[in-house]
Amino acid sequence: AGISFMSFGQLLLTSLAPILEIVIFCCFGVLFTRTKVITNAGKNVLGNLTKELFLPSLLFTKLVKSVNADLLSVFWVVSLSVFVFGSIAGLLGLGYSALCKQMPSRKKRVIVACCAISNTGNVPLVFVVAACNQTVGPFSEIENCSNRAVGLVIFGMLVGVIAQWTFGSWLLSERSAVASTPSESDESCLIEAVPKERESWSFTKLIKKYFNPPIFSVFVGIIVGNIQPVKDYLIDPSNLLHSLFRVLEMFGESFIPSMMLILGSNLSSGPSSIEPSVLFGVSVIRLLILPPLSGMAIFSLRSAGLIPADPLLAFVAIMMGSAPTAIILNTIATLQGFEQQTIATILFYQYLFSAVTMCFWLSLD
Repeated sequence: AGISFMSFGQLLLTSLAPILEIVIFCCFGVLFTRTKVITNAGKNVLGNLTKELFLPSLLFTKLVKSVNADLLSVFWVVSLSVFVFGSIAGLLGLGYSALCKQMPSRKKRVIVACCAISNTGNVPLVFVVAACNQTVGPFSEIENCSNRAVGLVIFGMLVGVIAQWTFGSWLLSERSAVASTPSESDESCLIEAVPKERESWSFTKLIKKYFNPPIFSVFVGIIVGNIQPVKDYLIDPSNLLHSLFRVLEMFGESFIPSMMLILGSNLSSGPSSIEPSVLFGVSVIRLLILPPLSGMAIFSLRSAGLIPADPLLAFVAIMMGSAPTAIILNTIATLQGFEQQTIATILFYQYLFSAVTMCFWLSLD
């Protein structure tokens, strides 16, 4: 079992670190937007750089350094848990949105996306590294605990990134033009969806749309990471190609600042007023329902011997189910011009709530 060696207070301090960083980053985004340093066009440039360069560089370099035979033997546990827990959360979001019959379809798609797509990156990384740095506990005797934990989180990111840039991108896309037409039987205006001209699809267009740079970098990183001579040639500082690898690492380090500046820019006018039912549904499903479900599922599978009795593996898998919505959804929404203020506001409140909820669930034995 055991993650109770970290007290609630320790977990609270650990969880406050990434949230404080998010707040500081967002403050810069707000400042630069209000002083016109970041414009709407600038946000699109940042968003495109994040998608086309910063995120692929981060994924490729982390995968090349993390992939090894030990992690490959258990990576399916973390990857499968992200997929299963995300699917359950998405179905819960779909069911909740179906109950809100008066809610616009755009808001329903936001609910499903924010429920299904979790943060598989910076938040889990902060928690697992903090857990490994504890001098007393089930992880204290694990050799290279931090490196192994980071590797497991990276494997969880694989499914997360694929889900974000396929399912998340599809949900947050403009699939219809919207026109406002007055109703004679009602004083309000009813919004009717007017179908766009039918778009022709081909295999090439589907590949271009969904096999994008972040997903491509995942597959290339796994392949290169498993070819030891190529991997060594990239990582060894004495080799010429290491300079290229270092440049990619530096680009990858720009991913989080770029993503946070976009989030702050979308919050520059303050959190937008959204329907309480939208915020309530996403927060309850993502922060209160999914964490205990993921914890019970992992411990049950481990007790039944279906997954390895590895406390670090279980901890990472549960982390993936306890994390709030992925911040990258705000970048995707910004690139596609789809409810970015709504999603930014959901993320703002959800990360404030998660400082307490994640500590509570992870402090339980």
